[in-house]
Amino acid sequence: MTIFFFECKKFFKRKTVWITVLLSIIALVSLYVFSHSKAEEVRERNIGFMKKNIEAQPERNAHANREIQKVENGPAIEKEAALNMKKIYEREHDIEHRWLKAYEEKDWGELNHVEEENISFWMEEYKGMASFYYFIGEDSNMAWFTARATLEELKRLEEHAIEPFVQPKPYTNSFPFLATIYDDYKGRSLEEWEQLTKRYATTGWSFMYQLIQGMAIPVLILIGCFIFGNNVSAEVGSKKRGLLFYYVLPVKRRNVFLAKYMSGLLMTLLFVVCMLLVPVMSGLFIGDIGSLKYPVLVYDGSIPSTVDPMFNSLKPMEDTFHFITLQEYIGKIGLLTLTVTIMMYSLYYVLSILVKVPPVTVLLTAIITFIGMKMPPLPYNPFSYIDMNKIVNREAATLAFNPAMEIQNGLFVVSVVACLFIALGYMLFKRIDLS
Repeated sequence: MTIFFFECKKFFKRKTVWITVLLSIIALVSLYVFSHSKAEEVRERNIGFMKKNIEAQPERNAHANREIQKVENGPAIEKEAALNMKKIYEREHDIEHRWLKAYEEKDWGELNHVEEENISFWMEEYKGMASFYYFIGEDSNMAWFTARATLEELKRLEEHAIEPFVQPKPYTNSFPFLATIYDDYKGRSLEEWEQLTKRYATTGWSFMYQLIQGMAIPVLILIGCFIFGNNVSAEVGSKKRGLLFYYVLPVKRRNVFLAKYMSGLLMTLLFVVCMLLVPVMSGLFIGDIGSLKYPVLVYDGSIPSTVDPMFNSLKPMEDTFHFITLQEYIGKIGLLTLTVTIMMYSLYYVLSILVKVPPVTVLLTAIITFIGMKMPPLPYNPFSYIDMNKIVNREAATLAFNPAMEIQNGLFVVSVVACLFIALGYMLFKRIDLS
């Protein structure tokens, strides 16, 4: 343990460590501030749009009345259509007033209730149709799965009065849709759909959630490896021969390796955890910390074809889903983060002993990781579990039609590969010649 604590103290004496950590904190705080400011901009636009809609209400009412007068002596079907249009206008007026009041006052329970009521109405209107019709760009259809998932999310947000993500609202009947893998837009439609469903975090926990979705954890692990993973390679060069200090002492090489390896790994883990908590702490001063009860969508997946994999297909009307809380989601992400960090750090450690040039080692680690992630997703490919969000929400398992791609298998596979890298690192360490 004495060697371990000695190695840990070394890191705190390095200026490069403190500078890199400080720059990382500044970068994350800046990202949170940017996200928060963009969210406020979108909110202001949403409020301005709704106020314009409310101001145009008299004109819409007059238009509806003129249409009713035109068909007063016409066919019954035209009369019914004109009356239905007037009812829709009246309903929209009520929705707009209630939505604006709740939005301005940040009454999240009421706001989520209004949105839920609105989407429920339109889902009932399109009940029985093959898809939930929603005009996006080139007259595209939206999957029923997305409508069902959005409705359930709104119910849970309403139940706990949780502040939702901020989304653009270009017209009254645009809903805070939860983008899912079941929608298949292309071209201009895809661009408009992505713009409509783009979410901006305003709270600390929600921003952490977005960081995880954006693959921030593997990036932070690589930065941590770069800072703390070179304590062997840095001491075997021609200028710094720090390992000689241990070799003249009555200590076993195994203990030296474990002390150096574990100290760097511990610091890397602490770095990743602290960096993820930076936006949460920032929320205390800039916006709000948010709620850990925020609902996170988890796909239940489709049943694989018993005939041939080529017949596998998602079923938007039949496939089920469920939600877990953000607290449970972060707990599962934490377990994967621990094992993935050990694996990536161990890989980096092996390469650092072989290459001895930190920038090259980081690049090689990133390339190997990227190639591994791009390989076909398989339950026994450890790199398939690096995109942790897709493992926890079961997106990877659903798209691969392979239920085996789950967190339990991921923890086992990644841990086994990490152990192999550790063993290889120790073997290379024993072969280091300082003569």
